[in-house]
Amino acid sequence: MIPFDLFAGLLLVAAVAGFVNQRWLRLPQPIGLPVIALALSAAVMVTGRLLGAAGPRTWLAGTLAAATCRGCCSMAPWASCCLLARGT
Repeated sequence: MIPFDLFAGLLLVAAVAGFVNQRWLRLPQPIGLPVIALALSAAVMVTGRLLGAAGPRTWLAGTLAAATCRGCCSMAPWASCCLLARGT
């Protein structure tokens, strides 16, 4: 997955989360989006525990590691952390 695809996917997830919040949850955005993000993170962790090495957590870790090595760090809000981890 190239960095542009990863960035587009993150934007798609954020847009869908915003739509779900606006349509069904009706929480204020600063509360609804973190709640949805927390639920998605919990779902990834639970499926990772159930599926082991074949779970989405392993795939996400590999994808993010490959994207940060190809320069996606400049688009991420945690760019300084990525750059420090890479030693640059």
